[in-house]
Amino acid sequence: MNIEKFTQKSQESISQAHQLAAAGNHNELTGLHLFAALLDQEDGLAANVIGRAGADPESLRQAIESRLGKLPRVEGPGASQVYTSREISKVLQAAQAEAAKMKDEYVSVDHLLLALVDESKQC
Repeated sequence: MNIEKFTQKSQESISQAHQLAAAGNHNELTGLHLFAALLDQEDGLAANVIGRAGADPESLRQAIESRLGKLPRVEGPGASQVYTSREISKVLQAAQAEAAKMKDEYVSVDHLLLALVDESKQC
């Protein structure tokens, strides 16, 4: 994955997801962390799209928070070490493929959102 091929907002979302994982003492960065980060973006596309689709972004965010709260936590030395999960790797690869399919040069938030939705369908 070439992070330089991601837009500034996409990079910020991935960074925020990593921070959420670390703050929650989760040792794996997952799609839930990324989805939460996308929903948390101020005036973000994800919350706007979800709202326009007829869903409540805040309710969805609360549901994600609940699921994040059930993830295993790591305590002690090395607890701040966050690893990329297989799931998030697949999401990022799918987002890159989505951008290529749309003939977009950069991976944007909408590509990440589409990849997350596609990944959740497979679970």
